[in-house]
Amino acid sequence: MGEAPSDACKREILAEIGVQIPKPIRLLSVDYRGSFEEYIMFIFDGGIFTDEMISAIKLPPSLLEFKFAPQEEAVELLRPKSARRLAPTLDALNKSGIAYLENQELF
Repeated sequence: MGEAPSDACKREILAEIGVQIPKPIRLLSVDYRGSFEEYIMFIFDGGIFTDEMISAIKLPPSLLEFKFAPQEEAVELLRPKSARRLAPTLDALNKSGIAYLENQELF
């Protein structure tokens, strides 16, 4: 409570992988899920990681590796719900609006 979604994005990236990003560039998509546990996911464009940012990545003990992947490969690597959210979110990069989804489906 009391934290803007863009500030939460910055905080979570720092907490999860140890990288400080500037303020997110813009909101790309919003995904509402309203079944058993209701939540709203805001997905921001965090910009392009510099070499310095990439070298600063520190994975939590539960993760062994990371990689940057093109969309086609990322869809295969992600969990199904995250994979369904990926295409509309990335499509929003080339548009002036945002993608609004409900349960990972474009609305």
